Amino acid sequence: MNRALSAVRVLGLAWLIPLQVVAIAVYRSGTFSVEEGYSPAEQALGSESFILCIPLVALAAAIAANKLDRSGFLDRPLARPPLLTLGMPLLGIFVPSAVMAVAAQAFSLRNASDVIVSFILLLTPVLWAGASTLFGWLVGAKLPLKFAAPLSVLVPYAIVGFPPAMDPAWMQHTIGMSTLCCGVSEVPSWRPLLAAFLLAGGASLAMWVAITRRLTRSIAAIAITGIIIPALMAGFSAIVAMPLGYQATSPRDGNLLSCKDFGVEVCYWPEHAFEVESSEPEIRAVIEVARTNGLLVPDRLVELPEDKAQWPAAPLLIRENDSPVEVQRKVAWAMMPIPSVECQEKMASSGMGESSLTYVAGSEVLAVWLGEAVGNPLPSDIISPDVPDIVDGISGDTDGGAGRLREAQELVTSCSVDRAVL
Repeated sequence: MNRALSAVRVLGLAWLIPLQVVAIAVYRSGTFSVEEGYSPAEQALGSESFILCIPLVALAAAIAANKLDRSGFLDRPLARPPLLTLGMPLLGIFVPSAVMAVAAQAFSLRNASDVIVSFILLLTPVLWAGASTLFGWLVGAKLPLKFAAPLSVLVPYAIVGFPPAMDPAWMQHTIGMSTLCCGVSEVPSWRPLLAAFLLAGGASLAMWVAITRRLTRSIAAIAITGIIIPALMAGFSAIVAMPLGYQATSPRDGNLLSCKDFGVEVCYWPEHAFEVESSEPEIRAVIEVARTNGLLVPDRLVELPEDKAQWPAAPLLIRENDSPVEVQRKVAWAMMPIPSVECQEKMASSGMGESSLTYVAGSEVLAVWLGEAVGNPLPSDIISPDVPDIVDGISGDTDGGAGRLREAQELVTSCSVDRAVL
C-alpha cells in the first residue's frame, strides 16, 4: 500500500506540474488583458489560463485511481475513515494543482504596475482543481483507463471551457471565470465566486459520496447527499449568477483617484500616475488653445467610463505607450460632450449620420483642428479621409473655425439636431 501511495504522489508531481506550466505559458502567450497593467485584469487572465490545466488535473487523478484499483487497494476493507485513507493520494494531485492555479496568476501579475491579489479571482481555479481531482478519481476507479482517460479530459474541459461562450449571459459566470474582467474602473464581482463555489461544491459532494460509498448505508441518505443536495446547490448557483450581464464586475472605488491641476483638474487611478503626469505638457497645451479660442472645456478629465464621467467631467484614459499626438487626440476628444442615449437615438432618426454632425465626426474634426492649432497635427493615417477637408473649410471663417466648433459642442450638449454645423 505504501508503495502504491508513493507512486501516486510521485505521479502527481512528476509530470502534472511541467505540463501545467506549458499549458499556462501557451495560453498566456496568445492573449492579453482587457486593461494591461491593471492587476485585477492581469490576475483574471492568469485565472483563465488555468482552464487548460483543469483536464490535466482530472487525467492525473484518473490514472492514479486506476493504478490503485488494479493493485486491489480500493477493494480492501478500510480500517480508517475514507477521508484519511484516500486523503493522501487525492492531496498528491490537488495540492500541486492548487499551487499552479495561484502561480498562474502570480505569473500574470509580473507586468502589473500594482499587485493587489483578489481572493475572488484566486479561489475560483482552486475550487475547480478540487472538483476535477475528485471527478478524475471517480472515473479512474470505476472505468477501464482507455475510457477513463479521455472522459477525464473532455468533461472537465467542457464544464469550465464552454460556459464563457454560452447564452444567456449569466451562464458564463457559473464557473466563476470571465474573460471580461476587468476594466480599469472595475473590480471583480463576488457573485461568480459564490456561483462557482455552489456548483463545484455540489458536484464535489456528489462525487465524494460515489467514491467512498461508505458515508452511510442508507439509500435515502445517499440520495440526499449525492443527488438532492448537489442539485439544490447547482440551482442556487444559477440564482446567484442570473442578475449578471456579460461583465461580472462592480464599480471601482472612485475615492482611489488622484487629482492634479493641469489647467483643468485631471483625475487618474494610482497605477497610471506616471503615464498621466508625464503627459502634462500635451494636456496643458490643448487646454490652453481651446480656452483661448472660446471652446467648451470640461471641468475635469477623469479616468472613468463614459457613462460615469458625465459632462462637465470627461473621460480621459492615457496609457503607457501613448505618443504625444495620441495624448493630444484623447484630450481633444474629451472636449466633445458625450451625447445621452436619447440624443444618440434622436441623431440617428434624423439622419444626422449622413448629413451633418455626429459625436464621432465632431470629435475627430475638433481633434484635428486642435492638433493644427498647437502645432502638432495628427497623422493622416489615424483620421478619416474627409476630415482634413472639413477642417480646411471651417478654418476659412473669420475666427479660424473656432465659432463653428463651439457651436458643434453646444449642439451635442443640448441635443439640437435640426441643422448642420460642420
